[in-house]
Amino acid sequence: MTEPSVSADSDDVDRRARDFVKVAVLAGVVVVLVYLLAVQTSWGQTWDDSAVIERVKAGKKQIGRAKEVLETIRLPLLIAALALVVIIGVWRKKLRAGIAAVTVFAGTVLLAELLKLLLPRPVLSGLESQVKFDGLNTFPSGTTTVATSLVLAIMLVCSVRVRPWIAIVGVVWAATVAWGVLAAGWHRPSDAIGAVVLTTACFAGAMAWLLPRYWHSVAPSTLSKSVLPVSFLLLGVIAVAARAINWWVPRGADWQLDSAAYVSASILILVSSCVSILGFAWMMRSVDLR
Repeated sequence: MTEPSVSADSDDVDRRARDFVKVAVLAGVVVVLVYLLAVQTSWGQTWDDSAVIERVKAGKKQIGRAKEVLETIRLPLLIAALALVVIIGVWRKKLRAGIAAVTVFAGTVLLAELLKLLLPRPVLSGLESQVKFDGLNTFPSGTTTVATSLVLAIMLVCSVRVRPWIAIVGVVWAATVAWGVLAAGWHRPSDAIGAVVLTTACFAGAMAWLLPRYWHSVAPSTLSKSVLPVSFLLLGVIAVAARAINWWVPRGADWQLDSAAYVSASILILVSSCVSILGFAWMMRSVDLR
């Protein structure tokens, strides 16, 4: 079944494209600020490293679960997921959208890896020697970029009826991965936050370019108009409440009080994932690509 089309004049298309441009620019500015504050200042590095050091107080079970989730992100999964994106595009007779989604995904991941190689990380904190990164720059997280980009790529090519469900399920998985790279000790928290925001900037910029050329306006689904805003609020509250409960309520013999750095980092990571994915779904609620 195809979605009901609605007419859209050039002014509406231009307005939507400008909205995506604003999001892309804002997200780009946030990426720069996160890097400058967390990587190029002594107090930022101290907060970053403190969160990594204090993550062990979350308990071995929590760290173990985080590693289990991260281990699922392997090359066969990525190949299968990207093949699925193309297949969805072919099945919906929107091959151009499928190719665009895969291209933006690949470009975003490559950009993240390039930034990780090129950006400098001076040693400004005494805690640098206590984390196992050998003083290397780890900003932004490639694993988090892959997870967030994959969800947005599937959302870009799928139907507006399915998109809210992809967003809701996808944000849970992507946010778990983003938090998991910190909990497992793979990355500093700023790496995960930077990766989420970088992905948002890339996909928003791509949509700003694609909309005027391949716009196909459709009526938003009921889920997009009702479930998405509620889910946006609910997942944000859950993210904060989960960390608050984890902070204050004992969980057993291996429980200790989390540090403020780890708690605040976990909240920022989860909220940034919610804002990125659910916000993108909201902006795409009545948009399809030819």
